[in-house]
Amino acid sequence: MKITMDHVLAVSVWVVMALAASALSASAAGGHIKVHSSNRYFQDAAGKPIFLLGAYTWASVAPDYYNNGPQKYADMIVKGAPNKINYLRLSLGINQFSVEGGDPKWSQSHDGRPTPVPFKYVNGKADLDQWDPLFWDGLKYHCELAKKHNFIVHICLFDAVDFRPGDSSWRWPNSFWNVKNQVRDFYGNLDSNSDGHADRDGDFYRVKDFINNTGVGYYQHKLIDKALAETAKYDNVFYEIGNELLGSRADWNAELTRYISSKTGKAITQSGGRNPWNVQGFTEHNPNIPADVKNGLVAYAGQGCPFWYDPDGSDLMDGGPDALRRAIWYSLTGGAAGWGGFGASYSRRNTNSETPKYYKLFAEFMEQAKPKFWEMVPYHELVSNSAVNSCLAKIGSEYVVYVLNDDSVTLDLNKLTGQAKCKLYDPRTGAWSGEQMVSPGSHTFAKPSGAEDWVIHVVKTGV
Repeated sequence: MKITMDHVLAVSVWVVMALAASALSASAAGGHIKVHSSNRYFQDAAGKPIFLLGAYTWASVAPDYYNNGPQKYADMIVKGAPNKINYLRLSLGINQFSVEGGDPKWSQSHDGRPTPVPFKYVNGKADLDQWDPLFWDGLKYHCELAKKHNFIVHICLFDAVDFRPGDSSWRWPNSFWNVKNQVRDFYGNLDSNSDGHADRDGDFYRVKDFINNTGVGYYQHKLIDKALAETAKYDNVFYEIGNELLGSRADWNAELTRYISSKTGKAITQSGGRNPWNVQGFTEHNPNIPADVKNGLVAYAGQGCPFWYDPDGSDLMDGGPDALRRAIWYSLTGGAAGWGGFGASYSRRNTNSETPKYYKLFAEFMEQAKPKFWEMVPYHELVSNSAVNSCLAKIGSEYVVYVLNDDSVTLDLNKLTGQAKCKLYDPRTGAWSGEQMVSPGSHTFAKPSGAEDWVIHVVKTGV
């Protein structure tokens, strides 16, 4: 997997959207974001299954500050909401952007001021016994703003990009977890073999320290406890133990998940690394083309917890509108819990207008067709040319088929129980075909006029 600056962002604020409004207010229901009984999707605080839909880039948690670019999370939320993009992933692991040293393109924040981090910096050094209120007030501000705009915030607690070697300001030499950047020695040097990083079992990931609440484990507990306390009242929040935990052991991941689960009922996920037995959601960053989304989901989706892709560092991070549109539809019909979409910037800079439009049209399909995706699983073999076409189905009842570019396809509806309504959808324009009725059997459907990729929705009458 290609590692880029944006991996830090797995820092990411991801913003997840409930594609339909809740009938109950989340606060009145007293719920929170958790895994749906399907074990493929999450549900919101009112218990409604949700498909996550995000498009965002890296920004500062403190709203009046910047990282190395002009983008702001608030802009992503406010500009994303009209396009029905409501999944925001936000990391607590961004290193301070210094004003001096390193590559000036990457080491400085956009406006030359160091970016606040969870811990207070005193004379250029991190004091792990002091919190920075600018950071924590910023976290709450974004949770509040997200709730106002029907966004769900996915909070990443630890970011392994900060533990890796390199000269960039988000790497280990500049990490606030590095003893060299601290006001005093809080737990010693985590770089045990002095090779310039701590993304390794026995370095940052010390299971005994975490279990015993000693050494670095004490400060890991401290950060977790602070994050949970500051966001406890928000029912639009869930957590990620860490981003790209490539050097961690499964038992460290499991222990963090266990500890957080003992403190909150909100869902807890992981990005990259070794899956612990108790993980409640998992994401990877590596699809380079839409076909990678389709093919990868065969192995990952439906393995006991929600899974989805977020193309951080891969070629799809900067994919064009057509590629990103296809990736979203492959995600839905491949049984993913959502689509992260990291790389599309809703910032003060103008962004491509086609990509947001395609996200919105996808969401409008979900609102208009109302597929019961949480009851459906991938059955690609039901559609012809299944190497490139995908089918999500509850066999006998409902089918959503994504056709990449075939002029016609055949769909196996032999197990349909009774009559069904069928409509075709153009994901580039949002145009629907006229409704037709189909009965059990094998049916051939033709591409709508002017379409490139296209969608077939079949649902049994009375469902």
